[in-house]
Amino acid sequence: MLLLGQLTGSASASLGGGTTREGVAGGPAQASQPVMACADLVGQALAGLRGAPTSVTSATVVPASGTTPEYCDVKGYVASQIQFEVRLPTGTWNGRYFQTGCGGFCGYVPISSCATALDRNFAVAAENSGHVGSDALWAYNNRRLEIDWGYRSPHVVSIAAKALIHRFYGETPRYSYFQGCSTGGRQALMEAQRFPHDFDGIIGGDPANRQNYLAPLAKAGSSG
Repeated sequence: MLLLGQLTGSASASLGGGTTREGVAGGPAQASQPVMACADLVGQALAGLRGAPTSVTSATVVPASGTTPEYCDVKGYVASQIQFEVRLPTGTWNGRYFQTGCGGFCGYVPISSCATALDRNFAVAAENSGHVGSDALWAYNNRRLEIDWGYRSPHVVSIAAKALIHRFYGETPRYSYFQGCSTGGRQALMEAQRFPHDFDGIIGGDPANRQNYLAPLAKAGSSG
């Protein structure tokens, strides 16, 4: 079932406080364990992913710290240049996947927006919308990058991330969720409209979907 909601200050509650595999509080968690070493994800053949040719450039284990579990930190890109970061709990995965949207013209990987989900043992991912830098020069006479920013990047990164999850744990996510605000909210609408099977639940807040109005204002503000 696809769920669309308005992002609020308590939106993190949508991630659920329980730790069971079914996402329902109560009872002990049965976390999935990796079936391969984190570093071995670099050698995985993912260039043949349909519609999402993927290359993994690094995969390293990050020790647990505070409320954050130990995780495998995976970085890479989907052709042509959609950079992503995926964080996979090494011993506490709850069977669910969380992906965040970006903001403005993006141009960076907002993995910090996944902190709450990672602390709750989700596998998480973020991406840079297909370019580096927060201005709009990347879009000049470049239809492919416009499409990546417009709607393609969240979709193909969901394909890549789920493939990595399957390789690492030997199973696919039970449930997948997307959450974003502003440009991320627009990405949420695009996912719901164009790729409704990517996620079981979507939260879109304040979607920046009137680009003919918003983009000139953003450029005027940045040149002020």
